[in-house]
Amino acid sequence: MPCPPAFRFAVAALLAMAIAASSTASSGPTPMPLLLSEIVVIPYEAQYIEIHNPNASAVDLSNVYLTDANAPDQGVFYTNIVTGNLLTAGGSFSEDFHARFPDGATIPAGGFQVIALGDLAGFTAWFGQQPDYLLLGDGGVTGIPGMREALPGSIGADPGLFAPGETVVLYTWDGASDLVEDLDYAQFFSGFNPPTEPVDKTGVAIDGPDGDTQTSTYAPDTPVARQQPVSFGLHARGNAYSRLDFSEGLEIPIGGNGVDGSDETSENLFDTWIDWRSPSLGAAEPTGILLAIDDVTAPEGDVGQTVFRFTVSLSAPAPPGGITFDIAAAPITAFNVSDFDNNIRVGEFLPEGTTEYLFDVRVNGDADPEEDEVFRVTLHKVFGDGVGLIDGLGFGTILDDDAVFVEEVFANGFESGDLSAWSASVP
Repeated sequence: MPCPPAFRFAVAALLAMAIAASSTASSGPTPMPLLLSEIVVIPYEAQYIEIHNPNASAVDLSNVYLTDANAPDQGVFYTNIVTGNLLTAGGSFSEDFHARFPDGATIPAGGFQVIALGDLAGFTAWFGQQPDYLLLGDGGVTGIPGMREALPGSIGADPGLFAPGETVVLYTWDGASDLVEDLDYAQFFSGFNPPTEPVDKTGVAIDGPDGDTQTSTYAPDTPVARQQPVSFGLHARGNAYSRLDFSEGLEIPIGGNGVDGSDETSENLFDTWIDWRSPSLGAAEPTGILLAIDDVTAPEGDVGQTVFRFTVSLSAPAPPGGITFDIAAAPITAFNVSDFDNNIRVGEFLPEGTTEYLFDVRVNGDADPEEDEVFRVTLHKVFGDGVGLIDGLGFGTILDDDAVFVEEVFANGFESGDLSAWSASVP
């Protein structure tokens, strides 16, 4: 959706304020900017966060932190890391995680890296590959680096993102300064769960472990009411919240709390991210042989069943060894059983040379006037040599084709009926 004019005016106003403001970011070596590039929330066992290095050289991650610990209603703020107080900096006790990358870890120029939030078994079962880091770690059993606790106890036994709504922050701290420096920020929530964890550090004064008792003050963040979420809805099972714009859109570049002076809370996230693309896991876009499913729109019919035929298309013939995947129909506003038949296929196989696959969902007809209804068909667990998933979500729109009938007796004795046969004039 294009960014609304009101938001553009708000950005211009904040930019003018930022030009006049002076940054209070901490001194010392300045890491280069990094980005959040992809977030998977469902299924829970496959949750991950992906980061991207947009710079022309590698970046040391030793002092880079990743967290969802920001809950103003609980008095929890990730910026309190500088106080060493777990109760206010957030972590396992607040059902959050507050993690730090391994000492000496780096991300290459232009690189993408994936942090699995659950166990390795769940992640590999879903995606068929290993992550770059494990949030929980496994004691070195697999050789995959584990994330460090930001503070003792800041990563619990079952960390993860709350599907209906969450805030994710990537930031850096040198371990001594009063202030942390933001690298990137994203928030998402469903329409039924308004945001409760937004970031606004405006004017917050805090003293860190820098050897003095003087506080430093954060520059203005974008007011919460003007911040945009990545999405107003939960992404479908098998899809991801994915960054589209790696230039960060209309983000205000100066006067903020970012590592480069940007206001990371000002990015127009609703325009620069999407919530329907399939996970790319370590790449800006899926590459290789790409699978995509189409959408189907058709009338439901009055009796019997109507077949909604979805086509899974391949950008090139299936490779040697073929392709396997799961595919399933699921309700949105249309209900399975009453509106359409369940159809769930696990381990479907496309042999070498195949270029398409057909998936039928049978829709039940009726004569009841109602709103158009929608269901979804999702592709996931796609495996194949050099195969990627570019669009794993198809929508089935059931068009209502039943005339509205009004039962009423008028004063002249006539009864109403099919409104399509009526006409009226209004003086």
